[in-house]
Formats: sequence, C-alpha cells, structure tokens
Amino acid sequence: MSNKVKGILLGVGTVLCVILTVVFRIQSDHQELSYEEVKAIVATSEMKEYRSGGKTVRKPYVTVTYAGETYELKNIYDSYSYRPGATVTVYKSGNKLYANEAGVRTSTPVFYAYFVFLLASFVLFISFLCSIPKMVKKKEQE
Repeated sequence: MSNKVKGILLGVGTVLCVILTVVFRIQSDHQELSYEEVKAIVATSEMKEYRSGGKTVRKPYVTVTYAGETYELKNIYDSYSYRPGATVTVYKSGNKLYANEAGVRTSTPVFYAYFVFLLASFVLFISFLCSIPKMVKKKEQE
C-alpha cells in the first residue's frame, strides 16, 4: 500500500474517531443513570502509599458499611472528608458505592466507549501527522 493511501486512511480514521468521540461524549452527558442515593457509615479512611515509577504515590482509600456489607468507596478525592463512624450519602450503582454522581457516570459502558475513541483519535491524529512528510517526500520524487 502506498504512503498516500496510508495517509488518506489515517486521515479518514482520525475524522471518524473524532466524530464518534463527540457522539459518545454527548450520549454520556445525557444518558439516564441508574443509581440509588443511600446512607452509609464510614468504616475506614486512610491514605495508602505505593511505589510507582520510582515515586511514592498517595491514594485515598475509604471503606463504608451499607446494609451489613463493607464496600470500597469509589471516586473519592481525599480521605480526610470521611471520618470513621460518620454517616455519608453515597450512590449505589450495581454492586458498587460511589462518592458522587460523576463516579457513576464515568463507570458506564458509554463513557468507556467515549474514552476509547478519544485515545484512538489522538493516536490516529499523531500517526496522520507523521505520515504527511512521507506523502510529501514521495510526491516530490515523482
């Protein structure tokens, strides 16, 4: 396959991925979320540390008790807002508890599709930009 055809295919693929990214983002923003707002009791609240790439990373970790079961609270930004023993409002979707509605929204299949097409758009766009010099060079040789 010639460089010109590859460049055209990369350009068309980039445009399609960008269009699908916009479509899935709009659907993600307007989709009906399935969750229940419930009260839970904070069981533990701490900052966990782990090594990643030679650096120490601190991540908040909170567990809550709801209906006799302990859950890890998802989509939290800090641990100091959750004092052990305090009652907090959380969002139950499926078998997971989220700290806010944004956590529910970003865990849907539509949001995952948006994110996949967003990444694909970047990769294809960069590949398209890298193919332009090859197309121009080939054209000059002809």
